[in-house]
Order: sequence, then structure tokens, then C-alpha cells
Amino acid sequence: MIQKKGGVLTTNARPGPLLLPFSSFRCYELYNEEDPEKKLVDQEEAARLIYLHGPCIAVLFIASRYSSYGRHGYDDDLDHAAYGGVPSDPDFRQELKKKDKKAANHAVVCYAYSFVKDEFQLRILDNHSIHGPRRWIASKAFHKLSVPNLVRCLDLGISEDRVEKTGHYRLKWIRLS
Repeated sequence: MIQKKGGVLTTNARPGPLLLPFSSFRCYELYNEEDPEKKLVDQEEAARLIYLHGPCIAVLFIASRYSSYGRHGYDDDLDHAAYGGVPSDPDFRQELKKKDKKAANHAVVCYAYSFVKDEFQLRILDNHSIHGPRRWIASKAFHKLSVPNLVRCLDLGISEDRVEKTGHYRLKWIRLS
């Protein structure tokens, strides 16, 4: 989906929304769908991905209570009340989809992590508004991390051309050899 749109759309950049093109991405499944208890990427590996490769796109399965979770209007890093997610059992999720219209996969930007006692938590920026909200989410809630590889650039000048139909600016990129 992101590749079809031409890149990752920023929201707070000046002079306007920018498209950050990327060359590829790698997906990491966090658990095996047939055996949800079997982890494919452990907590330390997930932390290493975020530390070494910057923000990741993380996918989790949410239900109605997700949007009302957390402290609205507050954005402090001290609030470690983490959203725990929906059980990873595929049958449970199928049943939940029948009862809850908002139950579905949801993608967020994960940009930080923390170990709180024995729980690994990821800090995310959600897309409900231009400012988030930002939330802490228990790593067990996620089932996939995707690491985008942005095209490396030297010049961050703005092109005069606007992308067709969207009106967003595109950055001038110079590929490094």
C-alpha cells in the first residue's frame, strides 16, 4: 500500500506534507499464526530492530476498546499503562470480528521501546490525529514489524512538482552509490 502511494507521507514537515520514498522493506513475523505461543522474534531482537533501523511499522489486532484506551490529552513518557492487545488465538479473533465491527488489524509507527519489569513495551504514534495519540503497547499485542528502507539522500530540497492527485510535495532525492 505504501509503495503504491509512492512513499511514507509525513504530517508535521514544512513547507507541507512530504512523501519520503523508500526502496524496500523487511517484515518480521513476531509469532507463528498456527502456534501463537511460538515466538519468531524475541524481545531483544525486536528492540535491536528499532534501535538499529529506526522507526518501524508495527501491526496489531485491535478491538473497540483500543480507541478509548489510555489517557486522552496527556503525552508523557511516565505513563506506562500499556495496552495489552487481543489474544493471538486465530479462532478467538474470528469470533471477535463477528461481534465487534472495529476488530481488525491496525498499523502504527513504533519509535521507542522500554522494558518495564519483565514486560517489553513499544511506544507508538497512532494516526487518529496529526499528533497521535502516542501510546505504550505491550509487545505481545503485535504480530508483525516492518522496517522500511528509505532511499538515502543528500539533498532535502523541495521539488516544485506536486504529486498527481494528492497535492503533496515530493523530496528531491539523490541516490548514493
